[in-house]
Amino acid sequence: MRRVYFFLVLAVFINLGRASVSFSADDLSGKWSMNANGYKFALTIQQSGSTFFKGTMEPIDHEGSVSRIEGQILPGDEVRGLTPRVLFRRMETNQEFQGFVFVGGEDRKHMAGTFGYLEDPKDHEAGWFAERE
Repeated sequence: MRRVYFFLVLAVFINLGRASVSFSADDLSGKWSMNANGYKFALTIQQSGSTFFKGTMEPIDHEGSVSRIEGQILPGDEVRGLTPRVLFRRMETNQEFQGFVFVGGEDRKHMAGTFGYLEDPKDHEAGWFAERE
């Protein structure tokens, strides 16, 4: 009986290891304080559904106009240790942002990543981070 129980438990663990459990960044809608390469922005996100969002980036500490953003959220995979990713484009400047949504513990209020210009993203790559207000 012990042998049967052992193999049953082993089979369950093997199958759990193969299972892929997706997890999302929840709803990113709201206001965020953003720093992109040292420049501060008010980032506003309106998420529609589980993967797409639109919004604005408004300069706070420098000259510039409000820019529209459009993006998507790629869900993570808890079993494989992949966190949700966020990808968005700043429409008026042709900048593309990519990053991660922090999901560890109770933290669902931070994002960070890199951005660059679509024409030559590696030559103009810089970092960004955002915190939900």
